[in-house]
Amino acid sequence: MVDLRLVSPDEWELWREVRLQALAEAPEAFGSPATEWEVADEHRGRQRLVSVPFNLVAVVAGVAVGQASGTRLFDRKLVGLTSMYVAPAARGSGTADALVEAVKEHARGLGATVRQAVGAASERARHQVL
Repeated sequence: MVDLRLVSPDEWELWREVRLQALAEAPEAFGSPATEWEVADEHRGRQRLVSVPFNLVAVVAGVAVGQASGTRLFDRKLVGLTSMYVAPAARGSGTADALVEAVKEHARGLGATVRQAVGAASERARHQVL
């Protein structure tokens, strides 16, 4: 069973750990290079979690296996689903669906809808139905 944790800036190291996993496995799917996060200090990690205030980490059996974020886009009626990642071992387990649904619920709470903000190389993500 997947446990979704809303991470705060105080948990920047947990978020960064999953981010590094994602960048190592699928660097083409993200907007920032792994080298940027490999050297990221506490200030950079905290700032990311403040500037994008809705950040989830998916945990299964005590192991972080995924993440997703939601941020308001320019017109305030949209929330962008960003930084989505699920580790290969957790794919097909419902983890991705749980992350997407949590971002959708967050958007509904803001009176907004979700729009994917995925990289050009994220073929599977582009076909996710929101």
